[in-house]
Amino acid sequence: MMITRNTFVWILGTCLLLLGCEKPFDPAVEEISELVVVSNFTNTDTMRVAVGEVLSSLDGGQFSYVSDAVVRLFEGDVLIEEMKYIENPGLNTPPYYQSNHIPIPGVIYSIAVVTEEYPGVRATNYVPDSVVILPNPIYNSTTEQAGSFAQKAIFDINFSFEDEPNITNYYHINFYRELFNYKTDPEGNDTTFVKVPVFPLPVVSENEAIEMVPYIDNRGFLLTDESVGPDNIATLRFSGELEFGVDQIPGDFIIEVRAVTEAYYRYHVTLARQHKASEDELADPVILYTNIVQGQGVFAGFNSSFFLIPDSN
Repeated sequence: MMITRNTFVWILGTCLLLLGCEKPFDPAVEEISELVVVSNFTNTDTMRVAVGEVLSSLDGGQFSYVSDAVVRLFEGDVLIEEMKYIENPGLNTPPYYQSNHIPIPGVIYSIAVVTEEYPGVRATNYVPDSVVILPNPIYNSTTEQAGSFAQKAIFDINFSFEDEPNITNYYHINFYRELFNYKTDPEGNDTTFVKVPVFPLPVVSENEAIEMVPYIDNRGFLLTDESVGPDNIATLRFSGELEFGVDQIPGDFIIEVRAVTEAYYRYHVTLARQHKASEDELADPVILYTNIVQGQGVFAGFNSSFFLIPDSN
C-alpha cells in the first residue's frame, strides 16, 4: 500500500532528517578551526540548519554549537528569509536555525552563514524528485522466541522501484517496523497500546551483483543506479531481524526509498565509512565529504517515498 510521506514524518524524527544520530564532523583530523554547517532537508518539513565551530587540533579540537550566527536562505539569488535560532528543540536534538519555508523539489536553494570569525560560509543544493515504489513487494516474516523475555522477528523483503533514465541517480534505502508496547489491566478487560519510536532496522544486502554502501550499523544502504541495470527498474532484496520484548507487539513493515542528491550521497557514504573506521584503531582516518564553501559539513536535499506492508497478524 503506497502511503503519503507526511504520514511518516514521525519516522524520520530528528535522528536522520536533521542531525540526531549523525556525528557532523571529526575534529581530530583538522589543523585549523572551521565552521561546521549540517542540514539534510526535504520537502515535507521546514528547513533546519545546525551551525557549530570545531577548533583546530592545536586548540584542543573541541566542538560547540554556535548561537550568534546569521543564517540566510536564498532561492537562486533571491533572499527568502533569515532563519530563527531554536536553542532548545527537545527530543535530544541539538540547537539549530529554522526556516518557515518548506523546500520545493527541483528548486535550487542556497544558504549563507555569517559569524564574526567566519564571514563567508555558504552552500547550495536542492530536493530531487521522488521515486515510485512498485506494488506487490515480496515480504516474509516469522517470529521466534529469543530468550525468556524477548522475541525475534526474522524477515526478508524483495521490492522494486522506478529508476529515472539517462542521469545518475542516488538512493538511500531504509526499512522500519512499527512496534507497540501493550499492557492489560488486572481484570483483563482493557488493553492499552503505545507506539514505540522507531529507527531504521539493521539489514543485510542480498544483492551480490549490486554495489552498495552499508550505512551506520547497517541501518540502511546507500547506492547509485550505475549497477542497478538498464531497464529503469531497480529490484533489491534485503534480510534482517527485529528483537522485541514479550510485552511488545510488532506492527506494519515500511519501506523507504530516499532519492538523494550527489552531495547527500557522498557525505553519508564518508560518514558511514568514518564510523566504521572509528571501530578499528589501525584503520586510516576517513575525511568527510563537504559541499560547504569555506567550512565543513553538508547542505543536501532528499525526497522520501514510502510503501507500507500491513501486519498480517
